[in-house]
Amino acid sequence: MNFGQMKALIASYLSRDDIEAISGVFINLAQKRIEREHNWKCMEKRQTTSASDPYISIPARFKEHKSLMIFEGGRYYSLMKTSYEHALNIYPLESANRGMPLVFATAQATNEFLVRPTPDKSYTYDLYYYQYTDDLVEDTDSNWWTNVAWDALLYASLGESAPYLMADERLVTWKALYDVAISRLKSTERMEEFSGAQFIRPGGIVY
Repeated sequence: MNFGQMKALIASYLSRDDIEAISGVFINLAQKRIEREHNWKCMEKRQTTSASDPYISIPARFKEHKSLMIFEGGRYYSLMKTSYEHALNIYPLESANRGMPLVFATAQATNEFLVRPTPDKSYTYDLYYYQYTDDLVEDTDSNWWTNVAWDALLYASLGESAPYLMADERLVTWKALYDVAISRLKSTERMEEFSGAQFIRPGGIVY
């Protein structure tokens, strides 16, 4: 399903033929709401970059990190997340405290990650993170939500429409349908996360 079809479906559910234009706003608001409330698999992204600076640019539409690692000498090293103040307190000297970074923090003012100790050379960083989905703009636009979880997006959009249409009495209905759709989606993702054969090491240890 694409953006135009979603707008038409919302108009049909509300029995209104005069809201197709504004319904696009409801859809994008709903998408933002769904993605703020939970970290979904469709939001997972991976980015690698090489840098020798103590600051690394944060990707566009970044929500939250899952892991930040350095790939060095054929293996991965995980960096520990800490606060900006703590990173500077434990490694206060930018020029003297040099080596392979061990911790990182978010520098909100510049939309960057600070790594400490200060890198003593260029390192390859592997960032796995959650990214907010782009807004839908053109009627032909589609994404994971419109294609796979359109029911959750639909009920969330209808919930966003209620205050605008002054139909607050429908909020309970839309919320109930939304909660069911989201619950099913979370259940599907949990099953997918742990599906597959178990790995058993010698000695009977199950992974």
